[in-house]
Amino acid sequence: MPISTLYFSVVNVGGLTFSNGGNMCCRNHIRRLAEDDGINLYVVIAGIPSDKQGVCKFLETLKIPYHFLEIAEAELAHGWFSKLVDCFAKQGRYLFEKSATNNSSIESRVSELIEHWQISNLVVDYLPSTLFCKNLFQQYPSVLITLNREGEFYRDLRTRGIVKKNLLSGLISQYRWNRYEKWAYRKAQRVVAIGPPDLPNIVGLQLEPKCITPYLPQKLPGWRMTSSNTAFFVGNIQHYPNRLAMEWISTQLAPQLMHQGFDGQLVIVGASEQEVPLEWHNDIIEFAGFSTASHVDELFRKAALCLCPIENDYGMKFKAAEALAYGTPLLASQQTLLGFPYMRDQPYIHLDDAKSAAQLVADLIQNEAKLQQMQHAQQVMHNRFVATQKNIWSRSVIVA
Repeated sequence: MPISTLYFSVVNVGGLTFSNGGNMCCRNHIRRLAEDDGINLYVVIAGIPSDKQGVCKFLETLKIPYHFLEIAEAELAHGWFSKLVDCFAKQGRYLFEKSATNNSSIESRVSELIEHWQISNLVVDYLPSTLFCKNLFQQYPSVLITLNREGEFYRDLRTRGIVKKNLLSGLISQYRWNRYEKWAYRKAQRVVAIGPPDLPNIVGLQLEPKCITPYLPQKLPGWRMTSSNTAFFVGNIQHYPNRLAMEWISTQLAPQLMHQGFDGQLVIVGASEQEVPLEWHNDIIEFAGFSTASHVDELFRKAALCLCPIENDYGMKFKAAEALAYGTPLLASQQTLLGFPYMRDQPYIHLDDAKSAAQLVADLIQNEAKLQQMQHAQQVMHNRFVATQKNIWSRSVIVA
């Protein structure tokens, strides 16, 4: 009999102008859970008021019960003493911490909905979401979906200056966030990762963690062989792994392709010429800015290759997952392919060897038989994997 399951997250699962990986991932989790025969799904999303319309529009398409809870903005501290205390506290805070503290009513509203809907199982998506339901997280059979190794990712953001904190406050917030991550993993009855490298390796877990590899719905019409000599990359330049990939394509791959006499084009979606340094400009690169959904769709369906030269192995790279959904030939870094454990013996980009990477790109684009052979092998592996995933969520994470 299907188990009544509540999905809760603070991720904006509505339609964004330019979807990021977390947004695509959580939307996809809701779809997979809703399609599972062993689950009666109910959804609660907490978000800022401007998220509401997009979130509700998406959830209404799934025809499932849902509720949107507004996260109120924190009020400014008044008085010199309150401001001083807030200033010191701010230095040691981590993502969503103050927001969760100032919106404690969200937990009571979720609790009311759990009772109203007679929920048996709680699924919390994205580690910071647990800050808004810490007590419920311990009271009900619960599953925590982690999108990556949050502590390590936070460290990377700090060391790169994206999260701006001085040395002491950075160390304090890092220590506190690492501790909280481990606490949440231990309180959940089961932790689910979306990539094998992100499975928690700590003592004290209640059940063995699981990896459930996401896949996106098949895109039709899909990829077909054309005369295109184009390889493309899609990613928001504001997300630092994407920026590093764009830099590698522009300053290492493109010059090597030019040197080898490559007769084709590289398209980078997610950055305009004005947003990138002059030294990234190259005659064979088109910086398409944020472009349009129809342009990106056309690239997936008609370009020769989708490139995904991401250097970290956090989570899953959802533009790579999108390529597989279209059937587009995917040429990715070894780190990216770790998120697709079913993709065996595939050629991959060596990020420390741009010359061999350029040779591989040119060889695939200029050799139709090789390109079709790689595409066919990828699609066979992908389709076989998808066929094994029916009701994977109820088979793996129902802990009631």
